[in-house]
Amino acid sequence: MRVLIHAMPTKMGGAKRHLNNMMDALVRAESGYEFIVLINDEYDTSMFDSSIRVIQYPVAYSSGIKRVILDNREVNRIIESERIDLIISFANIGPFKPRCKHILFEMNALYFCRNIRPLYAFKQRLDFALKRMLIRLTARHAQRIVTPSRSLRDLICETLNISEERFVVLHHAMEPEFCDTRKDSELFCDEKVSFLYPSHLARHKGVHILLEAVKIIKERHETVVDSFEVICTFDRDDEPLYYDELTRFIDRYDLQKTIRFIGHQPQDRINSLYAGADYMIYTTLCESFGFSMLEAKVFHLPALCSDIPINREISKGSALYYRWNDPADLADKLEFFVQNRPVDFEFEDELLGYTWKEYAHRLLQIIEEVAHE
Repeated sequence: MRVLIHAMPTKMGGAKRHLNNMMDALVRAESGYEFIVLINDEYDTSMFDSSIRVIQYPVAYSSGIKRVILDNREVNRIIESERIDLIISFANIGPFKPRCKHILFEMNALYFCRNIRPLYAFKQRLDFALKRMLIRLTARHAQRIVTPSRSLRDLICETLNISEERFVVLHHAMEPEFCDTRKDSELFCDEKVSFLYPSHLARHKGVHILLEAVKIIKERHETVVDSFEVICTFDRDDEPLYYDELTRFIDRYDLQKTIRFIGHQPQDRINSLYAGADYMIYTTLCESFGFSMLEAKVFHLPALCSDIPINREISKGSALYYRWNDPADLADKLEFFVQNRPVDFEFEDELLGYTWKEYAHRLLQIIEEVAHE
């Protein structure tokens, strides 16, 4: 059986880590399937096992009208010429009418979260709307739609009016050696309660709400705002205009000692930051899965999270929650953490210890089910 993994737009970050780990686990499972990966020509394919065939197209085919052409002309040409039995569209959109059975991965909640749309300019909102339309067209002929969380599944079902029966929730995995690291003691101030916000920067991450909450605390109690710090792994390259808005706010209200942007960090450094912080803070307004919440849980790092469904699904009892759009409530909760240093949290659940080997086993089950329908 030949399976085409259509991952054309995958380039970096969590999507790249996910693809590499997934393909490695699928090869190790020794299923007898032949896997072919469709990817852009800027992707480093040296991470793939030698048994995986790779088809590369110019990166320009990753978006826009060229992506639509690729999905609906070139992909079907590949299906026929390579005698593909099943295609997995790894990145949200794929062929509208594939010439074989189809599993569609949906891993971006931004296209469906209504609460974040006012944060983005018209051009970005239009892009979200176009993506929703393309996803709707793609989903019509997909035998299964795979999401990493129940929250994203429910959001898509509600938005696109698709039956829940066609969905499968397949949580992201994590290897146990992730937490084999030493505490980073250089970055944190021993005299302060430290919060870590490990994420890239985007408007839906709710950082403006975090800054407004810190401002409120400073206006209430100068001594309290001096007794904690928030370390954020944001980089200006993520979203320059938003980054500049935030740094101007920090300068205007003299919050530099409390809010620190340290830029992107390599994975081994991120692990040591989890080990060194007192708490994690996660003010996101929209997520598909939320790796950071799972990673914090692995380190038994309590979290302060916005009260949205995905955060409760992943963090469960390992976090305290504030009203997602209420800076004053976040300020109250931050003060509670700083003044009381809470430790009564629950960290054990079914997501911990869920390895890529188990992920591959479940994905192969899904492939088998679809192949024999």
